[in-house]
Amino acid sequence: MRIGVDVDGVLADISRFSLDQATKYYYEKYGIDIVDPNEYNVGDAFKRDDSEFWAHKIYTYVGMETIKFANEVTHKLKELGHEIYIVTARASGIEYCDISPKQMQNIVREWLLQNDICYDKIYFSEERKVDECRKLKLDCMIEDKPANIADIAEYMPVLCFDARYNQNMKGPNIIHVVSWYDVLYKVEHFEKFVEDSKKC
Repeated sequence: MRIGVDVDGVLADISRFSLDQATKYYYEKYGIDIVDPNEYNVGDAFKRDDSEFWAHKIYTYVGMETIKFANEVTHKLKELGHEIYIVTARASGIEYCDISPKQMQNIVREWLLQNDICYDKIYFSEERKVDECRKLKLDCMIEDKPANIADIAEYMPVLCFDARYNQNMKGPNIIHVVSWYDVLYKVEHFEKFVEDSKKC
């Protein structure tokens, strides 16, 4: 299978990072608390423009932790003969910070190397990934962002990587996974879970 893999929220633990860092940042700078922790975007969670926060925190991406067992399972998927294509929007929409898309691409590649993530190729897409996924002729995509999950599921199965902001995603081609070993199991039994998703 040709498997697409997102970075933020699937390989990199950005959900924990953004909650920890943003609650500290907005508390110390403005004395405010989070409004809705179930929002995908930091700005929506705090009901503020979040470009200031991301410009302030952008370099700390370098030390962001992986989601547990991401490296182990990406290696196991390769051993089973699957092709892994990383499709990330990490380098798009960063005009608010003093780093170029090329620099961000290099940061991402270095982060993947340091964290021993196994993959065949990496593609830096726009925020809306469905066109890139179709062009790559993926068999499935592992994604956490609700808008991308909905778009991509129109054309191919999506393994919806569990997050506080995507619990309500349901429908044909949407298969929830709660961990990287759950990804492995559902890839091994892929056709069954695709069929089950069509009953939703």
